[in-house]
Amino acid sequence: EIEYSYTYDELWTNACRVAGWLKAKDIRQGDRILLVSRNEPAWAMVYFGILLADAVVVPLDWEMPVAEVRRVVRKASARMAIVHEDTDLDLGLMTAFTGDVFDSEPLTHVESRDRSEEVASLLFTSGTTGDPKGVMLTHGNFTALLASLNGAFDVTRRDRFLSVLPLFHTFEFSCGLLMPLSR
Repeated sequence: EIEYSYTYDELWTNACRVAGWLKAKDIRQGDRILLVSRNEPAWAMVYFGILLADAVVVPLDWEMPVAEVRRVVRKASARMAIVHEDTDLDLGLMTAFTGDVFDSEPLTHVESRDRSEEVASLLFTSGTTGDPKGVMLTHGNFTALLASLNGAFDVTRRDRFLSVLPLFHTFEFSCGLLMPLSR
């Protein structure tokens, strides 16, 4: 049995380390970064680190066939991929393992500005009825979603959550990660 326990401070510090690592790789505002990893604490830290670096997260199923991932790389105009260590992908772009992106000095300054209209995440549909389509979600979209979820759930610091869906799913990400963290 694997048990993970992180404080909010550790989550923040690790996300800042990822952001620092990305900035050192010359990632700029609006660059699209694929996140292809399993459900684990590093997933959330990398996701938030990408946002702190002002980049756009493109979360994908870590078991997605390579041909589909390559198609998403092209459609998303991805600049980089951060993948789980067990993922063997040759995508033709800069790729790093999730464990390697924490080896940096943390980003120390996050610019204070209204990001509500900026794209936070580019989600690709499963493509069950055709070629996957990208859906852009802004920081404002997530904020509005959280505002509606917070009124629907009475969550306290004593509650625990079990993630049964992969975090790249919007429902799990919103209800199983963002909502509890926001509370």
